[in-house]
Amino acid sequence: MQTQAENETMNTVLAEILVNLGVESVESMELGEAYKIDMSDTTFMDLHVEKVRPNRLSIAHYVKQNGDLCRDPEIVFKQVGEGFVPVELQQDTVFKPHYKHDQDGLSGIDDLLERWGENLREQGHVEAAKTAEQLGGC
Repeated sequence: MQTQAENETMNTVLAEILVNLGVESVESMELGEAYKIDMSDTTFMDLHVEKVRPNRLSIAHYVKQNGDLCRDPEIVFKQVGEGFVPVELQQDTVFKPHYKHDQDGLSGIDDLLERWGENLREQGHVEAAKTAEQLGGC
């Protein structure tokens, strides 16, 4: 089982994104409440943040491929205390689409979480969350 300490970089980034969105916690969000962190003034992909189930937060990049909207990737986290445990991973943009799911926490994706968390910060997604557009919910 993965613990929040194993994903410290991503935990910090997700917590800062929520603060910058003006969201207290995943629990305080309405089901379907969603935000688009617009990166159109850069070369980086937009980031989508959505409460998809009780105590579950999806973060995703989306791209169009052959006219279809594809996850590149999407990770669903459950909030555990102040931390976030990844429970679903979906990647549609590879030759063989990839899907992993484990309600106790995904294993084997620590490197992905570390790298993606660093990239979200370095590419400006954390700061850009301050001006994100709310898409759904509330």
